Amino acid sequence: MRKNYLLVVAVALALVLTPMLAVFDTLADHDPFGGEPQTSVTICHSGNGKNFVSNSPNITATGGNINLQGHEGHEYDVIPPFHFDDNGTILSYPGKNWTPENEALWNSGGCDGEYEEEEEPVLGCMDPEATNYDENATEDDESCEYEEEEEPVLGCMDPEATNYDENATEDDESCEYEEEQPAPKKKSSSSTPQPEVLGDEAAPEFTLTIVVEPSVTNPGSTVSVTVTAQNTGEATGENVVVTVDLPLGFDEVANSGIFPAFFGNIANAAGPIVWEFGTLDIDEIWTTTFDVEVGANVDLTSYDFPATLTADNYSETVYAQDDLLVVAGEVLGDDTLTEAGGLIDHPLLAMLMFASLGAFLYIAGVHAYDKRKLVFLKK
Repeated sequence: MRKNYLLVVAVALALVLTPMLAVFDTLADHDPFGGEPQTSVTICHSGNGKNFVSNSPNITATGGNINLQGHEGHEYDVIPPFHFDDNGTILSYPGKNWTPENEALWNSGGCDGEYEEEEEPVLGCMDPEATNYDENATEDDESCEYEEEEEPVLGCMDPEATNYDENATEDDESCEYEEEQPAPKKKSSSSTPQPEVLGDEAAPEFTLTIVVEPSVTNPGSTVSVTVTAQNTGEATGENVVVTVDLPLGFDEVANSGIFPAFFGNIANAAGPIVWEFGTLDIDEIWTTTFDVEVGANVDLTSYDFPATLTADNYSETVYAQDDLLVVAGEVLGDDTLTEAGGLIDHPLLAMLMFASLGAFLYIAGVHAYDKRKLVFLKK
């Protein structure tokens, strides 16, 4: 009977101890300490699983559970398997993250690398144009918010319209005007004011030019003035008048029409020169050229030659102007200038002087003849 009891106990112990021995043998295969119980153990501590640092926490046990000063709860720590003698009870720790790679790392001393705790990213909006931009954010969490673009306020933006909307931010071409006030035309790129149309809707349009040649001259000389007018509009100009104002001390030179071979051009009195030539048809060009005598005693300065054009069916006055510079001495590039006050500039005066000289010579000749006659009679 006693033999049977001992046999049963032996079988029971075998059943209990066999798995434990198997586990112990398994641990012993990877236990770097050869199965010897340890009081502290060298581990590889890491906060990110990339950088490791060597640490040797003391081993304790509470209620059969092994403690490694908290390292047993660290996610990335590499801890080798070991045994611990807890007051006569051998406790086994299976290890943590004890893979072949980490075992090789532990055996090679790779735990002695520099350990850097990985900072947690600061989530937030990283777009400076967003209303919730976070300058401290290190990782964008796609939470950016933006101001909504205001819709334009459509309406009439012309203060002269009857339905002007002062709150409008975009013109919708809805402006309305009183019947006697037509909608304004789009502004032209030209600085010339748009004339008021008198009478029919079609109106004339004029261009006016005045050119003084040469542009530099001497006192007592003669210059040529050319005035040109053209109707570029859509209606005939009525009662067109062109006026040129001569500077003080300048005279128009015109043909006398009596003895052109001897007298040539005769200087007229200074003042405005006016041409009244009635109508100027569409695309018609009117031009005239006349000479102006520069006074011998005028100041040495620049003079304006203004010209104007008006018409009965054109509300604006068209202006044009050219300048003439009067200087002393020879003007380069002009061989026709004469000395100031020369006789060639005053043909009538020259003629009178020649006539006077002829009369003087005639009287002198008669007187000499009479003297010779008296002497002859005396003999």
